[in-house]
Amino acid sequence: MSRLWVSTVILVGMVLLLGLNSHYLTKITASLAEELLLASEAAEAEDWEKAKECSQAVQEEWERHMPYLRLVQSHASINEIATLLDESMARLNSRDLGEYTATNARALRQISAICELERLSLGNLF
Repeated sequence: MSRLWVSTVILVGMVLLLGLNSHYLTKITASLAEELLLASEAAEAEDWEKAKECSQAVQEEWERHMPYLRLVQSHASINEIATLLDESMARLNSRDLGEYTATNARALRQISAICELERLSLGNLF
């Protein structure tokens, strides 16, 4: 009987940790997505300085959370997003609006995919 309780406690603990991870990733990705959208909107309004500030904020926040993300996500996803953010800064410096917004959109999709993969759902569990 005690083995059943130990197993139940371990299972409940794992589900709680999974829920906390999902909540934390949602918080991180929402913040990054908001800043990327603000950067794209600023670039479309040709406010390049604000776009640069927002893009740098995204890059700094991404780098601040990277150690945690490397623990819970695949390295390929993390590296792809880092590459897209670097490419986005390069497009911003060249002031190529079309390429900049397209790169931001790809980065936003990849960031959203991280959150989707960790969301608690039957499809993700089975």
